[in-house]
Amino acid sequence: MKDSGRMPFSHGNSPRLGHILLRRFVHMSAPAFLVYYWLPSEMFGYRKWALLLALLVIIGAFEVYRLMAKVRIPGMRDYESRRISAAMWAALAIVLVFLTLPVEAAAAGLGVLALSDPLAGKTRGKVLYPLAPILGGFVFALILLFFIGIPVAYAILMALSSSLAGTAAEAPRTHLVDDDFRTLVAASFAAYLVEIIFLY
Repeated sequence: MKDSGRMPFSHGNSPRLGHILLRRFVHMSAPAFLVYYWLPSEMFGYRKWALLLALLVIIGAFEVYRLMAKVRIPGMRDYESRRISAAMWAALAIVLVFLTLPVEAAAAGLGVLALSDPLAGKTRGKVLYPLAPILGGFVFALILLFFIGIPVAYAILMALSSSLAGTAAEAPRTHLVDDDFRTLVAASFAAYLVEIIFLY
């Protein structure tokens, strides 16, 4: 085979590599949205849940514009140019979870979304799947649960159930409902179910 003369991450591959790294960064940053739970209940004269819904409407309006104008956003996959983006699905999931679940359930879900989902995409079809995404999601969710003060035994149960549910929800190969939405919702509600059973 003729040598192309390119290094593995040379300029010819840099756009794709940059998009991958951007998506990884966005995923890993997902738990930062938990700050919502510590914001004042009222801001600028409005309830914070109303502001959250207003933000979702703005994001949704931009999504409609993006699809109609065929705007390409850095980091988006090719198929997202023709349908609802993963970012929009994630925004829907975050709002649903934040408006219906307590911070500990949301923390577990976002921990799984941050690490389990990227690891699933990286290891699918390989020997490390599904162990890598399950363990990755479990560890990140556990760290977040420890951070917000959940007792160790309960945190372990919540993180494990969240990671298992999130990894299972991510697995189906369909674009009808994006895996970001499925992962976050399943992982968060699984953690909340454990919380209801063992903490209440």
